Amino acid sequence: MVTVTVSATAVKIHVGFRFASKWRPLRLAIPDEEGTAETKLKRSDHIVLRLQNTIGGSFGSDEENLEDLTDRLLPMDHLMDELPPLFSDDIEVPIDTPWDTYGDMFIMQDDPFPFTLVALVTPLQVGSRGGRNR
Repeated sequence: MVTVTVSATAVKIHVGFRFASKWRPLRLAIPDEEGTAETKLKRSDHIVLRLQNTIGGSFGSDEENLEDLTDRLLPMDHLMDELPPLFSDDIEVPIDTPWDTYGDMFIMQDDPFPFTLVALVTPLQVGSRGGRNR
């Protein structure tokens, strides 16, 4: 049981537990001359996130190497003492994924703000056939 004590009069109070929303795509499979590039080495140097009604979040090649999206989503004239506006548009961000057969990337929201990822577009560079295990 959790108890919350409010020391001031309020019209509306939101209470909840912090949690992180984490997203990692399935192994990327794209067609090529030999059928599929699923087992070939691949990487991406940027991604496009299509976001709707979003504040904050982070992205990176894995959970240990994340960059914050917050400042990228704010308009240039945003005042720090105002609530940030919700962002709904495409945003292109640099990402440094390693050459591997997975083409991994990671997106996370661990702040108590709305985050809706509508689509992820990632141009992939495909190299020679990979054969190593992860």
